[in-house]
Amino acid sequence: MKTLFAAALLPLLGTVVACTGTVSPDSPPSSQNAAHGGGSCSFSVAPKKPAPAPAGASMQAQVEAQALGGLYSLIGEYLSGDASVYRGTLSATDNKTAVYGGSVPNGQVSGATSIAALWFAPVSSSDFYTDHPPRAKGESGVFVTHWDDGKAHMIFEQLASDKTTWVTQVDTDEIGVLDSTCSDCAPDFWTRPATMAFDLAATGSQPGFGEPIQITAKASFTKAEPCTIQLSDLELLDTWFGANSPGLALLSGFKLEGGEWVQHYQGTFDVPSGRCQEQTNYTIDLYFDPNDLGQYTGCATS
Repeated sequence: MKTLFAAALLPLLGTVVACTGTVSPDSPPSSQNAAHGGGSCSFSVAPKKPAPAPAGASMQAQVEAQALGGLYSLIGEYLSGDASVYRGTLSATDNKTAVYGGSVPNGQVSGATSIAALWFAPVSSSDFYTDHPPRAKGESGVFVTHWDDGKAHMIFEQLASDKTTWVTQVDTDEIGVLDSTCSDCAPDFWTRPATMAFDLAATGSQPGFGEPIQITAKASFTKAEPCTIQLSDLELLDTWFGANSPGLALLSGFKLEGGEWVQHYQGTFDVPSGRCQEQTNYTIDLYFDPNDLGQYTGCATS
């Protein structure tokens, strides 16, 4: 569901170089800290959402703009508040055994300490089971919960046009699809509530399986101040971006080099050539400051 890097990016050993494609502040660091009582903060300045490269920009400028957009999805939007982070507990059950057969255990979690993200993005119809809902389009609000050190996830989604809440089953290691629903059973995601509390029962079905899917979920979450968000939180939040859409685990691939967290990539860039497309290889370094999470950049080196 989330779009990070459009080009295929593969690990490549390389050397960090300085470049000019850094993030821009919304306000001076002093006012950012003052807004949070002057206490300790994991970043000095909240990043802005980066603009796309202008039409006709060089390949390097386009690659670096794309990288900044990806880093904003991984880090920046949680610090800026475009995506909200919540902390709390989750209890949930499903009836996989009855639906799929005795060899498939039911999903269950009880009072798990969890971290969650709420963000908004265009609907991806692949997130839903076939034809659920029909012709899904527009925007969606997605509440993704994580527990057990990122090994377990559960996802709740609301379409902008219909506040029905769609729910995945209780899953570990992998996420299926949004196949169950309930109405008026959760807060309106679009209000970005200060607390996310619900006690819901959702039902659904999948063609070929006669037993209805039955899911329960009881949640009690409170929105976290952006200043309290740590690197370890971001690593968990980026393990899954939506139903049927695993995270790229890019943050876990960064290595500490010279006081900065760095990841080196090699990718391909499509260049129009007459009626065809030619692919040009490039390398890019992505890095951020572990002592100031809002300071990050992506620099194409060739």
